[in-house]
Amino acid sequence: MNNDKQYFFVDIAHLGDTQLFPFHIHIYNPANGKYNPYLFANSPLTSAKKELLAEIVSRGGKIAIPMKQKRTFLVEQEVKEEDIPDLAPQKIHSLDQRRQELIESKKKTENSPTIISEELKKEEKFHFKEQLANAAASNDFSSLINFVREEVVTFSPRISMMTTMSSLIAEAVLFEDNFTNRTVALSFLLAKGCGITDPESLGDLVCAAYFFHLGYTQLPHSCMNRPQIEYSDSTKKEWKKHPGLSLHLLRKAQIELSQRTKNIIEQHHERYDGQGFPQMKKGSHIEPLALVLGAASHILEYTSGKVSGTATTLPAFILNLKNKTYLPGMEVEFGELIEESLAHLVDTMSSSDQNKKIA
Repeated sequence: MNNDKQYFFVDIAHLGDTQLFPFHIHIYNPANGKYNPYLFANSPLTSAKKELLAEIVSRGGKIAIPMKQKRTFLVEQEVKEEDIPDLAPQKIHSLDQRRQELIESKKKTENSPTIISEELKKEEKFHFKEQLANAAASNDFSSLINFVREEVVTFSPRISMMTTMSSLIAEAVLFEDNFTNRTVALSFLLAKGCGITDPESLGDLVCAAYFFHLGYTQLPHSCMNRPQIEYSDSTKKEWKKHPGLSLHLLRKAQIELSQRTKNIIEQHHERYDGQGFPQMKKGSHIEPLALVLGAASHILEYTSGKVSGTATTLPAFILNLKNKTYLPGMEVEFGELIEESLAHLVDTMSSSDQNKKIA
């Protein structure tokens, strides 16, 4: 059972000057989340016990009354539910109100009379494999971006700080088809394909995908005006600083992030075989979502020509990844789960069928 529903909290002032109570008094310890009996019903609350109770409260403890004795407490202490903050109806926070409005708007869109048959409804369903193939063929990721946006904006602000932040960012900027939003959408959908579906994890990933390349703004021009495989040793050394620079800028801006979000940003260039950077982590020592973001960003960078200087098709890249065909600048070690998820996105095809539509 949920202890939060078994008890309600009161202030010491709600006990008044009474010494005997027909209800039990418990103490909630926030350090371990446990409720401990303090004073049983009809036991005297002596001055010493009351002083100790005040000391406990001053140190962060809370006075808790069993929920099953709520009526007894209210009658005996002559108070109403609205007088007890923990019992009073909670005001709807503006973020909760915003989320509810977005959910209602989404429902209205889904139930729009423009969808006139079950067949059309089926067509409206999102199929990642088909949508990614179409996006790659047309060089237009709008459908993927919009699908991810609709889900992220309705993340509950009650889950974590990052679900709130990701929802607000998505509402503000996750609509234009650009490289950053493509990275957000692809990493989000790839994570779900790997079985990572909880909003808390996805919220961390979305925020990391928006911030992980902030460090690029601090790099010399030589890092930005040529393909990565043409970097000199000194340029490559500077380029490898960008994960740390991203975190530095975020700290300097006093933007608070979850530890996992920081880990994703820092480790997005780590590789499963230990050949990545900055710490050459290996296997399970790498944050899984960092591998997801690393795979998504590398796919988009490589296929656009930012790595090798030559653009290539998405199916061709994934087939080479699946077959571990090492092309110049191509990274393939993202871990078995991610590789299997990527391989599932394309049918087995020969190099001559690279531009064939994928079903």
